[in-house]
Amino acid sequence: MKKIETLGIGIIIIVLGVFLIFFRPTMLGGDTQYLIVLSGSMEPAIKMGSVVVVKPADTLQEGDIICFKNSEQKVTHRIYEVLEDGFKTKGDANEDPDARIIHPDEILGQVMFSIPYLGYLSHHARSPLGFVLLVILPAALLIIGEIRKILKYCREGGDLDQE
Repeated sequence: MKKIETLGIGIIIIVLGVFLIFFRPTMLGGDTQYLIVLSGSMEPAIKMGSVVVVKPADTLQEGDIICFKNSEQKVTHRIYEVLEDGFKTKGDANEDPDARIIHPDEILGQVMFSIPYLGYLSHHARSPLGFVLLVILPAALLIIGEIRKILKYCREGGDLDQE
């Protein structure tokens, strides 16, 4: 059983390492941003509550999904039309294109892919209840499990890895 656990942890570390090489977040000196989609304007392509992985793009064309700054908000929409001075965008679920032209300096990057519903988890983890359920409770369960192993070891003089 221990070999399977070690193999599983090793695979997770390798996959996470490869992922971070290609999609290193800006906070770690990379060029990738992870943004939560807060509206349903891009459904069904990108569901509300998804996390989108956004990287800068050299060239953009009609049909590409981009993220851009719109005053204080970050918006994820599809390029509807390429113009000389920028782009017209439109949410897939919206009937009409956005009213204003998006200039190249407003674009954060192109959406590489999305992870459905992960944004809800991230959003709720920031609330007090979410923090307790997603961080404190699992940590407490791990600590209690380790304390039980130590107490068992002290009582029986056995191996800590046995159970």
